[in-house]
Amino acid sequence: RAVRPGGRVDAVDLSAPLLGVAAGRAAAEDLPLRTHVADVVAFGAPGSYDLAVCVMGIFFLPDVDAGGRHLLDVLRPGGRLCVSVWAEGAMVEAMRPLAEAVARVRGEEVAPAGSMGGLGTAEGLAGWARRLGAVDVAVTSHPLHVPLDGVLAGALVDGTAAQALLTGLDAPARAAVRAEVVARLGGARPVLTATSLVVTGRRP
Repeated sequence: RAVRPGGRVDAVDLSAPLLGVAAGRAAAEDLPLRTHVADVVAFGAPGSYDLAVCVMGIFFLPDVDAGGRHLLDVLRPGGRLCVSVWAEGAMVEAMRPLAEAVARVRGEEVAPAGSMGGLGTAEGLAGWARRLGAVDVAVTSHPLHVPLDGVLAGALVDGTAAQALLTGLDAPARAAVRAEVVARLGGARPVLTATSLVVTGRRP
């Protein structure tokens, strides 16, 4: 909506189904969105965008510094970079039980989602953006605490990157893991900490 009438938005992801959801929503509102099944670190010409946004994805890149520099490079001079990450300690209430359930099924220790590699603190995230070459860097914290029941626990197993912990398990094993996590979290009624940090900056 913000870029109409003359602008466009390119949505880039490795997940075709995810992009399909975005395309469907955009078409319903006649929004200028183009979707691309591609690796974001190889997408976009230098100096071609006003804004580059990466939502909860930078920590999945093999090299977060190289990936961040690419996002900055595709911006025109003065263009804005915006990157969100989980705050250090976020999602632990769900990821630890999931890792423990997977470990029992596999018969070996499985590490839960670990450190954000220094990006999970305001100081670390701001320092990272400055290392890339961004200026006018600012970080905001967005606290979020959500009651965690069986429905949300199941959704976290089924519909997030936490699925990576289940890679290689057959269908019965995956079902067993899901059932254990849902039973454990659904009965305990803990509060899920889902606090995020957002860093913004500009290309000089």
